[in-house]
Amino acid sequence: MDLSGIREASRLIFVDELTGLYNRRFMRQYLRERLDQLARDRTPLSVIMLDLDGFKQVNDTYGHLDGDLILKRLADLIRASLPANAYAIRFAGDEFFAFLEGADAAEGVKVAEGIRERVNTERFATEKAPDGIPVRISLGVAAYPEDAPSPSELIEAADQALYRSKRAGKNCVSRAGGWALPPEVEILKRFPCPRLVGRDDALAELERPLAEGAERKNRFLLVEANRGLGKTRLLLEVMRRAAGRRLRCFFGRCLDSHRAIPYSSLTRILADCLTREPQLRDTVRTRLSAQTVKELGTLIPALGPSDGAGEGLAPEDRRSLLFHGMGDLLCQLSEQAPLLLFLDDLHFVDEASLEVFYRLLDREEGKVIVYAAAQSETLARQEGGPLPLARLFALLRQSQNFLRVGLGSLPLAHVTEMVTEILQRHTASPAFFQRLYDASEGIPLFVEETLKGLITKGLLKTTDGMWNLDAVEPATVPASLEAA
Repeated sequence: MDLSGIREASRLIFVDELTGLYNRRFMRQYLRERLDQLARDRTPLSVIMLDLDGFKQVNDTYGHLDGDLILKRLADLIRASLPANAYAIRFAGDEFFAFLEGADAAEGVKVAEGIRERVNTERFATEKAPDGIPVRISLGVAAYPEDAPSPSELIEAADQALYRSKRAGKNCVSRAGGWALPPEVEILKRFPCPRLVGRDDALAELERPLAEGAERKNRFLLVEANRGLGKTRLLLEVMRRAAGRRLRCFFGRCLDSHRAIPYSSLTRILADCLTREPQLRDTVRTRLSAQTVKELGTLIPALGPSDGAGEGLAPEDRRSLLFHGMGDLLCQLSEQAPLLLFLDDLHFVDEASLEVFYRLLDREEGKVIVYAAAQSETLARQEGGPLPLARLFALLRQSQNFLRVGLGSLPLAHVTEMVTEILQRHTASPAFFQRLYDASEGIPLFVEETLKGLITKGLLKTTDGMWNLDAVEPATVPASLEAA
């Protein structure tokens, strides 16, 4: 069996493109699947969380290209500093994790100190800074199970330890345990709002195809909203609920930089499906024609080798094989159980993927349910733009198996509910809620960013454990989302 395609698909899914370390998707799966095994084997685990001190200033001074070079070099140093049975992860931006299997907290602190000392002595030289850029890092260490009994609490403990290092002056290592965050920092973990507020009707509409007894057919459901109204949040909430029912859910994002690449919106999400469910690969390969499998394999390595693809075929025949093969593949992947595809930023979809979705709605076989989210403003420009993308969007909307769910602003009552959900304990202040509603126009993102800004700037504080909304000066509530 040729495993090269599978390995390549796994690399694309679980490896950070810039640094070559594992990414946050790998980290989520690792915590979900590996922690229980370590507990059964009574194997300790230490987690190191670190980030760069003042990295924004480095980017502002030397530029993002030099910033990327520093991140890559830091990743190399982390990798070189870790013992066997350790995993290095770039979580996001300049945030990194290391998981040390078989290491207790003391060993984790020792390794963290080794990373810090190595970074301190490293000369981060670039073309703009041949003498080197001074780079320092702060680190937090937590151990499982002594500091935390669950994955979420373990990461939380490491995060608190990292925060302690920042408060202690940076460029140091701190150990989790025995220390509480101030309320102004603790509350920031409740952003975005822990519960989706004011979208019950939209949720009910989107979940209807998932109900028992729902007609088996292919569907396309589009969540459409202006910026800040929570289209992505709603999409993820539907996905969370569907996953809770043990339905097969796969998430992808359409990219502006890839919209000219045929099938780019589909290939990564299908590769994810075939990698997570490898048993389907052999079934698909036996039921599709050999030539179709080869053509699809040029775009989806997880299907297997694509040697000989296109031999003796005219370009239009290859395009036809790919197009019909994509539809056949989706139907076969959903033959035994519904296949739920979640696509964010549909306004950046490529034309070929959109046409596959449109044609899929007329097919009787399969049960593929596509949930997509798009910005209304950008989508309107697409539909008013040149053919053929505008034509496809118009045709899609005419299908009986298409449903559009629009999102509007929240009313005052739901804005108040959001604030209460985030802050939990606060003074009753109708005047504050009215000011916040008037300024935000009921846009959830504006509400969250305004609250977060007031807290981080010290304009909203606690009194006797209760957030004092009455003490917020009216002039401090920003007038726009950009100012929040």
